[in-house]
Amino acid sequence: ITGSTLAYGGALNVLNYGTYDVSQHTASYDLFTLNGAVPTGSFGSVVVDGVNLNLNGGLWTGVSGTTNYTFTPGTGVLGVTVPEPASLVLLAVGGLLMVPRRRKA
Repeated sequence: ITGSTLAYGGALNVLNYGTYDVSQHTASYDLFTLNGAVPTGSFGSVVVDGVNLNLNGGLWTGVSGTTNYTFTPGTGVLGVTVPEPASLVLLAVGGLLMVPRRRKA
């Protein structure tokens, strides 16, 4: 940070911390605390837990399996969304109900 400016540049690689795996927890992570600083520049790439994010409309986004990642450079926040197991079960049950059944003659 120079004065009240945070200059982004190069590659941003977000790795797991010890045994904590960001891909397993729905949460928002403050990667940068801007405290009024204005971010300038941009990252050439953003990688979270081995997943390459794509820049689209000012947001870096990516998906790995059922985990969604969103990094907002303007706020320095990384959002991670992981479906709850109950949601996955409901989707699976709904899918099974859609399977046509054979009738016995």
